[in-house]
Amino acid sequence: MKWFIPRETIHPRDKLLSPAETLEKLWESPLDEAGFLVLDIETSGFSAQNDLILSLAYCVCYGDTIESVKSALIAHPSYDKVPETIWGLIGLSPSVCQQQGVPITDALHDLLEDSVSKIWVAHHIRHEMAFLQKAVREIWKQRLRPITIDTAVVAQALFRLPQAPLLEQTCQLLGVTVSNRHRADEDVRMTSAVWQKELQLCKRIGLRTVGDLVDWSADGA
Repeated sequence: MKWFIPRETIHPRDKLLSPAETLEKLWESPLDEAGFLVLDIETSGFSAQNDLILSLAYCVCYGDTIESVKSALIAHPSYDKVPETIWGLIGLSPSVCQQQGVPITDALHDLLEDSVSKIWVAHHIRHEMAFLQKAVREIWKQRLRPITIDTAVVAQALFRLPQAPLLEQTCQLLGVTVSNRHRADEDVRMTSAVWQKELQLCKRIGLRTVGDLVDWSADGA
């Protein structure tokens, strides 16, 4: 599944296409064989239209294997509208992001390159998707079309909770150590550990394919 073309030949209208037959194949993939891209972004607020992506991290999981986390700070022309409380929450500063950050285009390209033929996983994934969709639309005039799984929704279904739990609550339920919340790389490490435990529980109750899990968690939540 080719979501994009190489950076050196990039063109805004030749990107992010996910053929229906590829999505169908991923949907039917056995959970033991599927590849999952676990991601997290830290943002300046909750509005994809008005706020900024400040950092991004992800890792790829296959079965019991979690590959190393890749992360990037995002450089923007200005951070004037970012509240001081956000910088304190995520442990960053405007100067660090300016000096160590990369353009959002580069960070997205690397993410998409590693996302080929993967199921996207995040905790409260609607937040991630809203910001990433906006960025992709503005940069390449295209739309992301991955299959997505929300670890919060899966936890809600597994534990029959009245609402989707926060990441730290899910970690507590599954025995995952919580450390450095709201740092994209650390949140990805926690989410990937949560996902592996959820995956094992889902297989125990008889779920076999990606589609089984997505449908079951949606019905259970």
